Amino acid sequence: AMSCDPESPAESLEPELQPPPFDCEDSQRNPLHLRAPSAIPIQQRQGTLLYIKIGGLDAFARETKPEMLNRLQHNSDLISDLVAQAVNDNRGVVHILCHDHFLVTWNLVLPCSMYAQRALTAAVRIRDTFNRAVEGGWA
Repeated sequence: AMSCDPESPAESLEPELQPPPFDCEDSQRNPLHLRAPSAIPIQQRQGTLLYIKIGGLDAFARETKPEMLNRLQHNSDLISDLVAQAVNDNRGVVHILCHDHFLVTWNLVLPCSMYAQRALTAAVRIRDTFNRAVEGGWA
């Protein structure tokens, strides 16, 4: 039986629940994300992170009549396309592309010159295009 006590030793785990031993020399068997922390190369780099949250969208979706859900999904797709295009045009990397929130970085995963300016350009474009779409009644 396995104990939920955090102080209990790992030996109390059943054999099939034992974590595999780390072998940092064998990168074929242990991908980078499974290696011991000391084996992961760390780079320091400055960059820009952009987090976009469209507030109230989940609540709106819960209150929307079923016949309007297709339009809501279409609008959500338009927002995702808008974010993806603005980020791509400005050499950013999308990490999370969800219906009501997005996480994007510049110069953290891929090198990018003028990363702060590119992030700001993308953010302003997303904001302005989103505002025009809302004012125009969406699609």
